[in-house]
Amino acid sequence: MRDSRIKAAINMDGFPYGKRPISAGELKKPFMVMTADEGTGTEGFGGLIEATLSKDKDVAQHKNYWLQIKNMTHMGFSDFYSFLPLYEKMDGVNIRSAHHLINDYSLDFFDHHLKQQPFKLLEQTIGDHPEFTLQAN
Repeated sequence: MRDSRIKAAINMDGFPYGKRPISAGELKKPFMVMTADEGTGTEGFGGLIEATLSKDKDVAQHKNYWLQIKNMTHMGFSDFYSFLPLYEKMDGVNIRSAHHLINDYSLDFFDHHLKQQPFKLLEQTIGDHPEFTLQAN
C-alpha cells in the first residue's frame, strides 16, 4: 500500500494478511481479487474480501474488483491440473476456460492501470455470468 513502485495489484485466491489490517481509505491503489468459488460464500473469507474492497468505495478512480470463478478450486490458479488432468475431471473444473478468464481479466486490469488503455472487459462485464461473477467497488 505504501510502496510507490506498486501501481496496481491482483491477489489470486490468496488470503489477505500482513502486519496490520487495511483501514478505511488506505487502499488507494487499484486492486483486484480473484477467487475460486469453493468456500468463498461463507462469512469468513468472502466476508473479509468484501470488507477489504468496500473500504475505498468513495475513490472512484481506484475501483476495486472481485472476480469469483465458478466451478473452480484453489489449485486451479496453479498448473496443478495441467500436470494431473485426471483431477481436473474429478473436481469438475474446466481449467482451460478458467485460465482464459484469469489471463484475459489480469491483462485488461493491468493494461488499463499501467498502460492507460481503455477497459475491454472489466467495466463491461460486471455482474453474474455462467462462468464467473464480477463485482466492482
